[in-house]
Amino acid sequence: MSRIVMLFPVFQVLLFLAGLHISRRREPGQTDIRLPLPIRIILSLSLLLVAYLINLEHESPYTAWVFGGMVLSFLGDLTMAEIIKVPNRLIGGMSVFACAHVLYLVAFIKTLNAEGHFPFGILAMALVIYSLMISLSWRKLIPDPGQKKALYYGGLSYGLWIGVMASFALALAVTLGGTWWMVAAGALLFAISDSIIGVTKIGNITLKYSEIWVWLTYVAGQAGIIYAGWFY
Repeated sequence: MSRIVMLFPVFQVLLFLAGLHISRRREPGQTDIRLPLPIRIILSLSLLLVAYLINLEHESPYTAWVFGGMVLSFLGDLTMAEIIKVPNRLIGGMSVFACAHVLYLVAFIKTLNAEGHFPFGILAMALVIYSLMISLSWRKLIPDPGQKKALYYGGLSYGLWIGVMASFALALAVTLGGTWWMVAAGALLFAISDSIIGVTKIGNITLKYSEIWVWLTYVAGQAGIIYAGWFY
């Protein structure tokens, strides 16, 4: 099974590049291109499958809870793609992903407890850094929510919750080192991905190739969190 898992990163990179090539050919010269829907769904499904396989081969509290988080993330991707119909796809997607982050958070806490560590000082510092970074940048980039107050405050709350998840990931990496830096990097990329969605969809800020950047950072972020369980 290890050989199968080893093929997934290669498959995911090639699939992303193929989707990028198709998108650029369909919309030459455009800056708002996005990966074709089938490519996005297959990428998300591949992350779910690899999380499942890693949990089978390296079963631990970390891999089990991360697999659960990826199940919810896949549902979140279906919601954002409007395959799962909800009144507002952004609010619906944020709600599902917020639940996914709860499971990732549990995975980090259980891993720290299993190793006999709980770095309160490091965690407090990480929480302060992430909270300030997210709240200040949010207010700077989206100073006036206008008619989108529900989305504005919902997005800010969701962003702060991602910051909590990323803070625990950073505390995990600083405390245990090694492979766990993949998790910290993955959580940071996840936060960046959702921040791009926030400023472009809620703040109406134009960012060249924003949809591509969202999926590049999202897939890389999920991969960092998931593949760390392979080395655990």
